[in-house]
Amino acid sequence: MKYIIRFKSALLFLGLIVGLQSSAIAQNTISGTITDADGQPLAGATVVEQSTTNGVVADFDGNYSIVVADSNAVLTFSFVGFVTQDIPVGARTTINVSLQADQNVLDEVVVIGYGKQKKSSLTGAVSIIDVGETEKSQYTNITDRLQGRAAGVTVVANGEPGSIGDIRIRGSAFFDDNNPLYVVDGVILSGAPTINPNDVENIQILKDASSAAIYGSRAGNGVIVITTKKGQKGKLRVSANVTTGFQQIAEKLDVTNAEGWARIVRAAFDSPNASGLQPAHAFNLPGIDTDWQSEVFRTATLQDFNANVSGGGDRFTVLFGVNHTYQDGTVPGPKFDRSGIRLNSSFEVIKNRLTVGQNVAFNRVRLSGGAEEDNAAAAGLAVPTAIDALPVIPVFDPTKISGYGHGDTNNLSFMVNPIGFAALYKNTTETHNILGNVYADLTIFDGLNYHFSLGIERGTSYNKLFNPRNQIRRTTLVGSALSVADSEDQTTYIEHRLTYEKTFGKHTFSLMGAFNDLEETSFGTSISFDNSLNAFEAGLFEVSAATPQGTGIPTVGSSRSTVATHSLLSRFTYDYDDRYLLKASVRRDSYSVFLGENRDGVFPSFDLGWNVHNEAFFNVDAISQLKLRAAYGEVGNNDAGGNPYIGTTGISQGAGGPNYNLGPTGTAASGATRDSALGNPDLTWARVSEYNFGVDLEMFNGKLAFEGNYYFGEVENLLADVPVPASAGIGFGSTIRLNAVTNERKGWETALTFRKLEGDFTYSISANAFATETSVKSVPAGFTGIVGSSITSVGSPRARLFVWDYQGLYTAEDIAALPAGFTVGEFEPIVGDAKYRDVNGDNIIDQNDRVAVGNTLPTVNFGLNLTAAYKNWDFTAFFSGLFGRDVLNGPIQGLHADIASNYPANYDPYINGVGTYPRPQTAGDHGNYAASTLYVEDGSFVKLRNLQIGYTVPWKDVDNLRLFISGQNLFTWTDFTSIEPEFEGGFFTAGEADLGYPVVRSIALGLNVSL
Repeated sequence: MKYIIRFKSALLFLGLIVGLQSSAIAQNTISGTITDADGQPLAGATVVEQSTTNGVVADFDGNYSIVVADSNAVLTFSFVGFVTQDIPVGARTTINVSLQADQNVLDEVVVIGYGKQKKSSLTGAVSIIDVGETEKSQYTNITDRLQGRAAGVTVVANGEPGSIGDIRIRGSAFFDDNNPLYVVDGVILSGAPTINPNDVENIQILKDASSAAIYGSRAGNGVIVITTKKGQKGKLRVSANVTTGFQQIAEKLDVTNAEGWARIVRAAFDSPNASGLQPAHAFNLPGIDTDWQSEVFRTATLQDFNANVSGGGDRFTVLFGVNHTYQDGTVPGPKFDRSGIRLNSSFEVIKNRLTVGQNVAFNRVRLSGGAEEDNAAAAGLAVPTAIDALPVIPVFDPTKISGYGHGDTNNLSFMVNPIGFAALYKNTTETHNILGNVYADLTIFDGLNYHFSLGIERGTSYNKLFNPRNQIRRTTLVGSALSVADSEDQTTYIEHRLTYEKTFGKHTFSLMGAFNDLEETSFGTSISFDNSLNAFEAGLFEVSAATPQGTGIPTVGSSRSTVATHSLLSRFTYDYDDRYLLKASVRRDSYSVFLGENRDGVFPSFDLGWNVHNEAFFNVDAISQLKLRAAYGEVGNNDAGGNPYIGTTGISQGAGGPNYNLGPTGTAASGATRDSALGNPDLTWARVSEYNFGVDLEMFNGKLAFEGNYYFGEVENLLADVPVPASAGIGFGSTIRLNAVTNERKGWETALTFRKLEGDFTYSISANAFATETSVKSVPAGFTGIVGSSITSVGSPRARLFVWDYQGLYTAEDIAALPAGFTVGEFEPIVGDAKYRDVNGDNIIDQNDRVAVGNTLPTVNFGLNLTAAYKNWDFTAFFSGLFGRDVLNGPIQGLHADIASNYPANYDPYINGVGTYPRPQTAGDHGNYAASTLYVEDGSFVKLRNLQIGYTVPWKDVDNLRLFISGQNLFTWTDFTSIEPEFEGGFFTAGEADLGYPVVRSIALGLNVSL
């Protein structure tokens, strides 16, 4: 008890330092109990004396006691989810309050682009995220916390420390960047936010083109509007969240041991058409049997700490927060370490007239991992390497130069030893980011307000890569190498905005006009010594100590760019009697990357809404809200990349002098210069034009809520890289960027919530489901639609799988019935080979026999959130997943096909007349393991994303003390046979699975405390 009293005294002193003062003189003591409509105490409800910083919090039994200045005081009673009450004190000394649950929250104010709007007046497709639920997950970034939380929104993440998930709103619309635009406290960001997710107060996702049109040229992928936490008027408050736990790769892929691998490889070399060098160890094992996944996959630690101090007086508020996150890698090498501070404050300079403030956050991030080795490996290589590494290669091998085992002429593997890679190669990047703004809000006269904001997002980065002289793969000896790089990126944002709002009778309207100026600059320098340094000790290494060996010289580079966007925008909203709603907006952007008239783009929107429940004829007691919505909008995408309108000329030096390319094959002729890149001065915006029709329904006093949307539209003028013939005077295989593609997009999304908020036992069930379909209307000249093992054709769904049709194994009877000259690739098939359908009937199985199969875009995505509470206990379970997605299992196909990798444990090839898979191969010419329907699988899955159980300790001296245990990605239900069913794929290869860093399973213990 004494230490709590002392701690509170210290906090009071801190409050005095930051100007958070309590009332100095008090005369009357008021006490009572705060309950809900059923008489249940509301622990943590707040009581504040109006126009003062004097406030208290109800204890566990709902009791409170506050000292006020005099009988003229007015007390404000509030609690999250309940209607606030203001009660004059008068002559009373006891005031008991029963707060009513705020079931409808139809008048909830929602932050939208460049302003706020009542939720009941929204006419577009806007998802409001329950931030309280996202805080119950232990993801270290805000993007992953949005996974499955909103209809129409998907997040593809991996388990690499510090990685940021890719968000897709209504699917992928563009070839390149499909991430949404992020806006934090009104500041437009250049990419995904690096802020601490626990700093976030609320999140709105603008999904349809109408809602996002106010952001114009950058909103083609939707907009995520984030507002950070602010201080509240009242007493000094301190809150802290502490979490510690561990993480593991959730699943392993069972592979063969040394004996099983050797059996298959022997059979491959014993079969006809075998080629290549026979590995001696496949016939004479040296007693080694390495389980690489057990050696590489490990348990990693996770730590997260956040603390905030906040409060405010009659005319100011302040919040100061600190945070630290550490995440170790579940494979050797990667580590993520982030520390940050936040200071948000506001001050009313002229009461009810002028308010100034700022929101600022500073983060330091240190990311460690593996460097590149001979330009053939990346930091995440440990996961795929651990799966396909040969079991006959040891982790450590004293006979090798590096001391680590790797492939050689006896073991044909070209794998990079992941343990040696993490130990020898160093790659550290440290970044410092500052994100914030200063602003002023001035009420010029009643209804007319001016807002000014100056925002900045600045990041500096320092990267160092180093490797000593070594050999950890079957290549020539790698010399010592070192490189360092610095970069600076800054976005400056200036906004001037005027808003006029007026209500007369049943008419309410607002008119907003704004001017924005956005400038993005970047600068970078680098120096590298590539495999040319004398060997030196790892650890203490700097460029000044690096001496090239022989003729090795350093490579030095620098880059600088500036891009500017100037914008004018306006929005008009009209509300008649809260029944008929109208919104119209227009934005004009001028973007420096485009030229002439193409530099300017105009993006309009128009919305209509009808609150049917407010009509006199509507008399359905069970329905508290029924709103119909219709909207049209246009948004853009300005991701042209660099300065693609500029053509550059270079000299290609050949043996006879400068070279020029002639003819369709690009034959080099000496004696002339050639263009190194062709520019296109006619480039302009890619544009999304979209219609959205929606319905919002609430029933039974807000217990049941439903939202539905149907949308369709076009994505026009997509930027595509189109091949250019070498005869145009440019290098062979070059491309030019054109506005060359048009897509159609349509889809639906629904969200349903049922909640019970009264009594000891409360619960909520929220579910959402959605699907998007994209088809191509036009493609550029020369584009075949075939990318990888997928095809995209006009009028069909994009990225269908394009593979051979597998028909089983050839039997002796099948071989005897084949016509003369029948081949698969270059070979005549034999018994045990893969049998494919001869689609065109020419007796040759080749690329012309591929068929389009499956649908790689999910039939439905879904999310399901279950919450419950009984007295002091609370429970959360969150599921998400997808159904109806066909996937080409590339990882399994690769393991089957390559004798230089391991095989899955359930791999049963045709050997000695027995087996369910085609006979093992040494080379792929006969096509036994080509991309075919053999590897097309159902990619549906369901994941338990989050499970948390908490208990709130009833302690009178602490406002809130909650303990919890949480689990992430605990279970995955799927028939997909590779290690991870969740992946994004490319725009044209959406169904081709890869073998990257899978999501990780984590278990954590945590503590939430508020004083």
